[in-house]
Amino acid sequence: MHRRQLILALPAALVAPRATAHEADELHVYPGTLRPVAGQPAVAIALFEIHAGKTADALLAATSPAAKSIVIIGRDGKPAQRLPVRAGEDLALSPRGPHLRLSGIEGPLTPGREILLRLRFEQAGVLTGTVTVPKA
Repeated sequence: MHRRQLILALPAALVAPRATAHEADELHVYPGTLRPVAGQPAVAIALFEIHAGKTADALLAATSPAAKSIVIIGRDGKPAQRLPVRAGEDLALSPRGPHLRLSGIEGPLTPGREILLRLRFEQAGVLTGTVTVPKA
């Protein structure tokens, strides 16, 4: 299994351009945010985009030292064991689509806070990065 480090950064308006042609051959996780869930102070959803490159892949699990649990939410809005990404396609994690739900988050979800994520993929292995609570 390969270890790679990616940073899931700030909102799209502050992000660098998409992958170049040579980067598109590999799995990439593009910048994302951590959106607190209203009325649930220790719950948030992670939103970002995954590009599979030439090889299909699937997100199998996610962990964080700042959250007691992370659940993959599938396209149908229900917990899923895996989240497939087709070769050459992007998968956008969104509030009304597939996303990660973090529960039992320690500490307040204040704007600018970063949380470390470890994302385990079927083919690419473990990627690490951060998601950031957006500033108002």
